[in-house]
Amino acid sequence: MSVTGGRIKAQVALKDLLQKWDAVREHWNDDVAQQFQEATLDPLEGQVRAAMTAMDKMRECMHRIKVECGDRRLIG
Repeated sequence: MSVTGGRIKAQVALKDLLQKWDAVREHWNDDVAQQFQEATLDPLEGQVRAAMTAMDKMRECMHRIKVECGDRRLIG
């Protein structure tokens, strides 16, 4: 799987999770739900977003490597 493919999967999964959580919160809206969100979902969302940012940087780096290696083959 490409870096872009992995990022898209993570993005779609996070969006799906947050939409389902919103639906759950319509029926489960007490202190335990709030604690679950704060202790589990909020950190997970931050971690997934950080991973997606890292994947963006990896994709850029890999592109730069391909361009530079391609240029070297043309020169030498």
